[in-house]
Amino acid sequence: MLTFVGDDGEGYEVRRALRCSGIDDSLLQVVPGLFTPTYTKPLLYAKGRRPVELNRFDIKNRSPLPRSIETSIIDHLEAAVDAFDAVVVADQVRERNCGVITDRVCARLTDLGGARPDVVFLADSRCRIGEFCNVIVKPNRSEAMAALGIDPEVATPDGIAQGALALSQRVARPVYITLGEEGLLLASDGRTLHIPGYRVTGDTDVVGAGDSVTAGIVASLCSGSTLRQAGLIGNLVASIAVQQIGATGTASCEDVRRRFAEYCQQHPAEEEKPDEFRGILLGAGF
Repeated sequence: MLTFVGDDGEGYEVRRALRCSGIDDSLLQVVPGLFTPTYTKPLLYAKGRRPVELNRFDIKNRSPLPRSIETSIIDHLEAAVDAFDAVVVADQVRERNCGVITDRVCARLTDLGGARPDVVFLADSRCRIGEFCNVIVKPNRSEAMAALGIDPEVATPDGIAQGALALSQRVARPVYITLGEEGLLLASDGRTLHIPGYRVTGDTDVVGAGDSVTAGIVASLCSGSTLRQAGLIGNLVASIAVQQIGATGTASCEDVRRRFAEYCQQHPAEEEKPDEFRGILLGAGF
């Protein structure tokens, strides 16, 4: 985990969670005077009823990241890229240059993505997905259309497909657009492909769904899967995560294997594509 946190309770919880999960936090910097950016969504629980989501409130920094911390992050990124199979960029702070993904960090990611085709770079950004280059990007439908100056409310399926191609050309890498329960739209090499999602029944909690898609895609690509296989695994992982109510869901390898079997029952035509699907779990590391 390469980032900064404040010297505050939220930062303490981040560090504790990382250590409990066995995640290396040696590149995490504690910066007194800054807040740990925190997305807070209170839930009201009542016996026998689904949790009710209350008004969210966020903790954020409202001044640019100090240049010394920014430089340190870039130095750590350059040193670390040789040690990892993938770099996942999570840019969730709306205020420009107030989070870890500043303009300078984004520019260095562009350089590294172009220089290191052996490393999987994937970026997810709430507001600035169109500013990345030389990295795979994974926006949702609204984020992708906003980056292209298109009103997502009036975008047709054909318009979204054309937008995906335009965004792929801009970033010079494949694009995955998440479509909720409809799955993913993949744009690569001047073509688009719809990767259907798994149709979940019952209550769902979409918190963390996008991150689950990212985890499935990146783990699969690092294991040698195709772009299409990785997208399907991302869909499956997300479909498992959203069924875990009131929690940021996880998916084990066993969960993914079981869900793939269920997916093939929903989409029997996919089983008839041996090159892409019969060996998908093996090819994606499952």
